[in-house]
Amino acid sequence: MQQHWIGSPHEGGVEGGGGLLCEIFRLPRREWDFGFDPRVLVVARRAADIPAMRIVPLRAALGLTEAEAEIALRLANGEAREDIAAGRGTSAQTLGTQIKSILRKSDVGREAELTALVNRLLR
Repeated sequence: MQQHWIGSPHEGGVEGGGGLLCEIFRLPRREWDFGFDPRVLVVARRAADIPAMRIVPLRAALGLTEAEAEIALRLANGEAREDIAAGRGTSAQTLGTQIKSILRKSDVGREAELTALVNRLLR
């Protein structure tokens, strides 16, 4: 499964405000009754922030500090790096270092993988 944001969950670009989280599932190759041979299933839903109270189980699951868990949660909620750094009162460089630590502890290589992992764990 892959997850992609269409718009940001914190922008008003999509009707009703917020973005859409699209989950893409690869379908097995077999005959279907759709009259065509589908390859993927796309599920689109309105963005809903993962509540901050979910930081505790995230910390436990991934071995993160409280600050790292907050950052991971905010990334999973679709916030931009600049907004996270500004909200935490840190520089973009400091945030980048913290994200590298989160990726290492979570055993993922990219922010998109981290976002998908956090969403699987907490949604």
